[in-house]
Amino acid sequence: MKKFLFFSIIVCSFLLVSCNSFLEDSDLKRQEQDDITIQNYVKKLNLTFQKNENGIYYLITRKNNATTARNPQLGDEITMHYVLSLLDGAKYDSTSTINKKPAVFPFSGAIFPFYGFFESTGLLKNGEKGIFLIPSALAYGGSSNATIPANALIRIDIDLQKIRSEDDQIDDYVKTNNLTVAEKTTTGLRYIKIKDNATGVAMNKGRATTVKYVGTFLDGKTFDSGEFETLVGDGSLIKGFDESLLKMRVGEKAKFLIPSAIAYGATGKGTILPYTPLVFELEITK
Repeated sequence: MKKFLFFSIIVCSFLLVSCNSFLEDSDLKRQEQDDITIQNYVKKLNLTFQKNENGIYYLITRKNNATTARNPQLGDEITMHYVLSLLDGAKYDSTSTINKKPAVFPFSGAIFPFYGFFESTGLLKNGEKGIFLIPSALAYGGSSNATIPANALIRIDIDLQKIRSEDDQIDDYVKTNNLTVAEKTTTGLRYIKIKDNATGVAMNKGRATTVKYVGTFLDGKTFDSGEFETLVGDGSLIKGFDESLLKMRVGEKAKFLIPSAIAYGATGKGTILPYTPLVFELEITK
């Protein structure tokens, strides 16, 4: 019995190693074939492309040589036009088919439909345009649907119109709405007074209080509102909310601009996308 078990383990181990080796060989062949197909496509275009270390071929068709030009960083807000198509020319997605205006969203791998799209966008500076040819492993891989076949190679045409950091976004919001910031803390929180109450009880950590709130995005759209009771600083709220409460007194009303680092961060929550700064209008009623 022991000999049989030992033999079974040896066979299973051999099969696993063989299977992994087969998958590695298969993946390598797919990469090689993708590269040949992309090279042939480039020859037909009669253009000179560069190739990055991950196998993406790219051509910057409009460059921005200004000293202020920069590539997007994680968490930046990007404004862009794009067209996604197969190498046979069939277009399956673009900003014009969605809403006929540029797409605006955080620069985060969680937002893009596949990694090659995210990486390609990161190769551009603000104001630049480019063509990107994506191998299947960095696109949809073996997945398919009615429009996109398995192991499809993707062409992306991108016009990266604008890049704004979170600080830029918040500062633009302040300027556009003619707000006066009473304080900017070390975390980046902006405090804007609406109604003072110098005689009201100050908020301290552990104090039970009642808060009315309205949460909006920088574009003014409301994502949440209501009234609730809480213990200040008990860890049940996002850090930016607790920091905001500690600035207030009972009877006061204020607006707080909260960077994503002290809100929902790189993951987001529900309708709140990753790296999204938030606006909370708060009133302490008790």
